[in-house]
Amino acid sequence: MSAPRRFLFVCVENANRSQMAEAFASRLGGDAVVAFSAGSRPSGRINPAAIASMAEIGCDLTRQASTGLDALPAETFDVVVTMGCGDACPDVPARHREDWSIPDPRDLPPDRFRVVRDRIESEVRALLRRAGVPVGPPVRRVPYTVVHSFTSTLFAGNPAGVCRLVEWLPDDLLQAIATENNLSETAFLVGGDGRYDLRWFTPAVEVDLCGHATLASAWVLLHGPDRNRAVVSFDTASGRLEVERRGDELAMDFPARPAEACETPPALIEGLRATPTAVLRARDYLAVFDRPEQVRDLDPAFDRLARLGGTGVIATAPGPFGPSGDDVDFVSRFFAPAAGIDEDPVTGSAHCTLIPYWAERLGRTTLAARQISARGGALTGTLRGDRCELRGGAVVYSEGWLLVPDPGVVGTGGGVRGVEEVAS
Repeated sequence: MSAPRRFLFVCVENANRSQMAEAFASRLGGDAVVAFSAGSRPSGRINPAAIASMAEIGCDLTRQASTGLDALPAETFDVVVTMGCGDACPDVPARHREDWSIPDPRDLPPDRFRVVRDRIESEVRALLRRAGVPVGPPVRRVPYTVVHSFTSTLFAGNPAGVCRLVEWLPDDLLQAIATENNLSETAFLVGGDGRYDLRWFTPAVEVDLCGHATLASAWVLLHGPDRNRAVVSFDTASGRLEVERRGDELAMDFPARPAEACETPPALIEGLRATPTAVLRARDYLAVFDRPEQVRDLDPAFDRLARLGGTGVIATAPGPFGPSGDDVDFVSRFFAPAAGIDEDPVTGSAHCTLIPYWAERLGRTTLAARQISARGGALTGTLRGDRCELRGGAVVYSEGWLLVPDPGVVGTGGGVRGVEEVAS
């Protein structure tokens, strides 16, 4: 068995970057690597933010120490990597030297600190592979939260996955993640400081508008990196969408999508296995029934509904509804088998059609709605010209990380793409 390769990572304080690089080299290289780190002007303590960030992924920096160059063994290293120490970078004997242009994350908030941490891992992984140390395939850690939208209690409303990205991944990887999550929608975000690009994927396709995953995304942001803001905005396939705090709820500004009368396709009747009193269409078909019990009792033939094309079918009826006589103006259900969702638990985008319809029919612009799926959920909608304000609550169910293939971050030894703009 060959002797382990010896790696040294040097930054200024030996409190952040070089500490993380040492930990990653030891973790990824195993017995094939002996890793060290040092500082040109060591602080004598590891940044608690670095300790916390590494602890999130199972690396314990408390076993390491912030030290100077004089504490290093007197030997020639196989590889020395310097990071940001400029003219103070040491002339340590080494068979190979690299300088990585990675900014100091010392004062960054946790979200941006993680970006630097993950880039260092990618760079270390690539370095080990160039040095002939066997490591597994590169992965990217994606912060992932599951939120139950349009409810105030767990195990109700509509679950959405929220993935916060540093940069866009390839579309086929986004779709693969959404398919694997197997929720009605997974939202993907790129941005910061209150403004984000937002896309939505079902397990089968990308869609142009999704209410519950937008609510979930805003909930994650307004209770996380944007907790000091009242509003976050999203640039989407349906234009700019803004979400605002309203007490314990969030209010979303969405485009109205009024439905117009249309011919009733035979597949609609066959698929619903019931005959509505009226059929209209916007993005989705709108099937109107006389009584909420008719909507509740629908038992669709999803294979036939899937032949309709389009996104889905909304079934609706006037309220009230339920044994307690819920004080709602209308009820609905939403079926979208062509998009990989037989029945969606609570559908914000469908209410961009429902609110205009019921506002005109009932003569009021603010309406209380309940979607009577098995999970159920409630929201309030207000028609404002060509826009719909949708209000509802949410509950976080789980938080963690997705470990997905990293399609583009490959260490070069000459810098780490995408870190500079995040750290600035």
